[in-house]
Amino acid sequence: MKLKLTFLLEDLHAANKACEQMLQADISKSDIHFLAKPGTNLGLLQPATVVEKSNLVVDALRGILIGAVLGLLAGIYVLIFPAWMTETPAWYTFSAWYVVLSITTLIGAIFMAFASALIGAHLFNNHLGRYQSRINKGAILMIVRAPFYKVSRIRNLMH
Repeated sequence: MKLKLTFLLEDLHAANKACEQMLQADISKSDIHFLAKPGTNLGLLQPATVVEKSNLVVDALRGILIGAVLGLLAGIYVLIFPAWMTETPAWYTFSAWYVVLSITTLIGAIFMAFASALIGAHLFNNHLGRYQSRINKGAILMIVRAPFYKVSRIRNLMH
């Protein structure tokens, strides 16, 4: 399991130096990302991906949960009200109740996960919001994914 560490650096020179320190601490270059204000040339530093700078994963997980609940409610609705009372399709008439609930729950979870992930990809990460004002002034945020046993060593290097 890798933990996500964030460090706010003053400028590009400090970011390059910090990246060298991380590489010397045996952190893979693919686990080191940098977030700067739009238009900043990071040079050889790897910019933050959409997953790191947005709410994509959190919102997708939230969408799975909400979609599963809504799908379950839709399945219960389909099972309780007979076809002659509503305009629901009759695909479920020869299916067991648990099959109907499983299908509607799965469809709801998949649809809402996809929709929520699309929305979350365009929102700035809530956890990184506290750094936004400093980033807009020129600071660079370094995001490091490191194994648990290396966290204390990395923190000591950065301080």
